[in-house]
Amino acid sequence: MKIDLAYSISQLLYRYDCVIIPGFGGFVTQFKSAAIDRQAHSIYPPSKEVSFNSMLVKNDGVLVNFVAEDQDLSYNSAQNLIDIQVEDWKKQLRFQDLYLAKIGRFHLGLEQQILFEPENSTNFLTDSFGLSAVIAKEIEAQVKKPLIQRVPKEKTKVVSSRTNYLKYAAVFAIGLSVIGLVGAEQIYSKYRQARTEQVRVEDQYKQERIETATFAIDRNLPTILVPVKKLSSSDKVEKIELAEEVEISKTYFVIAGAFRDQNNAKKKVSQLLKSGFEDASELGANKWNLYQVSFGGFQDRLEAEKLLKQVRLSGAPDAWVLEQK
Repeated sequence: MKIDLAYSISQLLYRYDCVIIPGFGGFVTQFKSAAIDRQAHSIYPPSKEVSFNSMLVKNDGVLVNFVAEDQDLSYNSAQNLIDIQVEDWKKQLRFQDLYLAKIGRFHLGLEQQILFEPENSTNFLTDSFGLSAVIAKEIEAQVKKPLIQRVPKEKTKVVSSRTNYLKYAAVFAIGLSVIGLVGAEQIYSKYRQARTEQVRVEDQYKQERIETATFAIDRNLPTILVPVKKLSSSDKVEKIELAEEVEISKTYFVIAGAFRDQNNAKKKVSQLLKSGFEDASELGANKWNLYQVSFGGFQDRLEAEKLLKQVRLSGAPDAWVLEQK
């Protein structure tokens, strides 16, 4: 039995920021804002930028569970099929490029390392569902010279009346155009609302079947010196109460790792706190009883992306953003 592993990976990339192929590598996505290409006169919607990390080979269970449920197989059977597919990919890369539909192309470098070129035709950001690039054609302004015509005095009154009539007709035509644009905008708005609701239902169905991807980071982070202000007992109580209130509204968390032993997770939190990450915390166990540790949490995804860039530059390139609803 052979499985379409590229299809399974592409489906998971719509939902997760990290998808690991055991024994091969992992795909990591990053939010990319809308962009304008002035040379091509094109406007591109927000998207997910896909990259590949050959160091992420440890099985986190997400891909295996998805294949097992999708193909109605046991966990071990799905794991064996994935291992066979990975071995076939490695053999193919020795002689030719490897192409995964809707994801990208792989080839070996001069030092036999795996290089990845993403396929930008697929947008894995569900918030941009239904949006495509818009081509804006450049309009050249045409300047016409005014037409000067001598009018006999006895006909001046008639020409003036005709000019006023043309002005009213032009205003009436512009009014009809505006009404048509407003009606079209209302129809498009209703269509977008219906598509958004459909995406929300599909995303909720996927969330019920698949647990959030997690993986462990074994490398220690460098120490960051942060100035600390000594607080009085009343300030400490107030700070704790405020922290509990803010924690409730947090949705996006920058994940530092996941651990089978909760004691190891607590040690990781202590390490992050000593390194200067004051919001570091343990998020609890997921479906596979792995205790997740976070650098910090935010309500705004853009704030989480800023922290993600900082920790990756600080020595944690495998960190990623978890959306916890």
